[in-house]
Amino acid sequence: MERRGFVKLALTSSVVISCGAIGWSLLRSPRSNAFQSIEQIISFLDALPQATNIESSGNWTPNQIFSHLNQSIEFSLNGFPEYKSELFQSTIGKLVLHVFNVKGAMTHNLSGAFPGADELRKESDLQSDIVRFSKNLRLFLEAQQLAPHFIFGELTKEQYARAHVMHINDHFSELMFKSS
Repeated sequence: MERRGFVKLALTSSVVISCGAIGWSLLRSPRSNAFQSIEQIISFLDALPQATNIESSGNWTPNQIFSHLNQSIEFSLNGFPEYKSELFQSTIGKLVLHVFNVKGAMTHNLSGAFPGADELRKESDLQSDIVRFSKNLRLFLEAQQLAPHFIFGELTKEQYARAHVMHINDHFSELMFKSS
């Protein structure tokens, strides 16, 4: 076999194996699939009593989770601080989003911050974070133009809404809401 043919075969095999490994890891069973729409999330947040005690079973505090979710919505409206390359977005990014959509849920690192984003505060006024989150979700629904996603690239509003819902469901899987 020619050297050029061998290199081409090796690179193609590496890409296929890598994509398969990524796909397999993303096909883990979903953590949560409670919400189907942004409107359902807003209704849930609006119905939360102010005295609700919220605990986290993960590495992040509830404050960090809501701050991260706020960043996610705000970045979709105003732009992310850092982006993966266009090549990454159009290949791996689109593949990952496709797998999430087929699965109907997102599974990702639940303590992974957005690249270049401000550090998440462990403690803050949680009620204010929740009100801000509900407001940001409403702003997203009203938005006419959205920034590209830092991993998935250009998305339609419907695709973005679905990605947000899956992202929120994944993070909410670590939250426990208890009446005080």
